[in-house]
Amino acid sequence: MATAAAVIAAVSGIALIVAEALQPAKSDGFSIITGMDSSRFQPGTKEFMLERLARYSAITWIVSCITYAYLWYHSQ
Repeated sequence: MATAAAVIAAVSGIALIVAEALQPAKSDGFSIITGMDSSRFQPGTKEFMLERLARYSAITWIVSCITYAYLWYHSQ
């Protein structure tokens, strides 16, 4: 079980790094301050897909790391 958690953590960590590396370094400018919707994160765009991939892989990574730490601690 601990091995599975470690593998999931490694795969989701790599997916997170790849998703962040592929995102363009565009600035939203004043659209963030004014609350205007940026066209960058509209459904169906590459940026939207990469943002979702990054979010879900980050959540998976942190949960699997916590699970792995818990299993490792209780196997001692």
